[in-house]
Amino acid sequence: MTPKAGKPAKPAWTNGLQASVKAGRKGWGVSEARGKVRLKVRLPHYNDSEVLPIEWNHRQQADVLQLIGRLYQELHPNYDIGLGAAVKKVLGSSDKHFQTVVLPWQVIIADLKTFLMEHKNKISEKTYQTNYGIYFREALQLLNSDNHPENGADLLRQLLELKRYSKKPGKNFSQPLKRWADLDNSRAYCCSAIKLLMEHAVEEGGQPAAWKLTNVQYNNLRGASAAPSEKAALDDDEILDLITAIEARNPRWANVLRLLAAYGLRGEEIGHLTALKNPQGEWQLKCSKGKVSASRGRKKQNPPRWLVPLPLVDRAGSCVEWDLVEQIAHGQLQLPINRQGEPVKINGASIGKFLRNQPEWQAIVQKKALQAEHLKPYAFRDSYSVRGHAYGISDQHLSPAMGHSVAVHNRSYLRATYKTMMDAFARAADAV
Repeated sequence: MTPKAGKPAKPAWTNGLQASVKAGRKGWGVSEARGKVRLKVRLPHYNDSEVLPIEWNHRQQADVLQLIGRLYQELHPNYDIGLGAAVKKVLGSSDKHFQTVVLPWQVIIADLKTFLMEHKNKISEKTYQTNYGIYFREALQLLNSDNHPENGADLLRQLLELKRYSKKPGKNFSQPLKRWADLDNSRAYCCSAIKLLMEHAVEEGGQPAAWKLTNVQYNNLRGASAAPSEKAALDDDEILDLITAIEARNPRWANVLRLLAAYGLRGEEIGHLTALKNPQGEWQLKCSKGKVSASRGRKKQNPPRWLVPLPLVDRAGSCVEWDLVEQIAHGQLQLPINRQGEPVKINGASIGKFLRNQPEWQAIVQKKALQAEHLKPYAFRDSYSVRGHAYGISDQHLSPAMGHSVAVHNRSYLRATYKTMMDAFARAADAV
């Protein structure tokens, strides 16, 4: 018997609004009624409900709280008229529905979370926690403290200077962490998140204008960005040596690296590969699910694409190719499993976690750092791009194989490394 699906979780703003209505008003509560707000008052001597003329959505929280505040003043403590009469009386005495109410900070943060996840770019819970939640939680503690900041600039300054400690279980638990002021990327994310929160607090939460950061305040606290290091790509020798070393310890992860190297895949695309007959009647890999991106609240998914391998060349000058298409066609390609024998979810995070624990990868990272280059697991895609350009493949042909536009390719991907540059000049010298 199929179990019944549970009720969908309430949006965060709903819990915040209902908590704010109940605070200091025993027996008072709100819920949705056909897209409107229903107010219920349940007391031993009074039991009534009324649908208020306000839409049930996160943008109307200030109006809901303002009206309920006026109704509470009208009814409490006598409760000698019905809710309907009280609503008419309160609305009739106001030319404009309600004046601005100042929302509590926890409600403002919950409202902004809803806006980010359900509107704007419709980000995931994980993205919210990484880019916003980590800073909002600490900000809320500061705002509710005895020596709370008085304006947005003061809040941001305190956050950047905050003493932090590891909260992850294990040997590093409670160990001191670097301040966000000392971490360039974290500093940038913190400043951006708090600037957005302060704008939302003033424009939607009724907070005073002093909380809004001016451009001068924001730029001064953000500071100058650190000079970016050059992106690193992997040479064929480095990729082949890495795969050989990992093959001896974990052949399943070695297969992941083969797919990344041969096809320039994004990590999450490995779970969407199939072997099909192409228009020429030959077996070829196809990625059935492209990258999903969001812009202005609209999500867009890149179309499925045919994948084309680019062979690597070993030190002896021989092309190295793997029978990946055949293995996938026959369901024989073994991919990582966990200790319980369950498939590991392959994505950028799991690939990065695995590689960062491999001594060979650590050695390559250190070598690149000495060359003022920054190596990331995503470098397999840049390496594919560099290899394709070395083979003389145009942007117009490389881009669809990699699953992005020519403009994105030119803007975001490496086309050459020091080695391929020197090789090109050497070939030119030989041709003279």
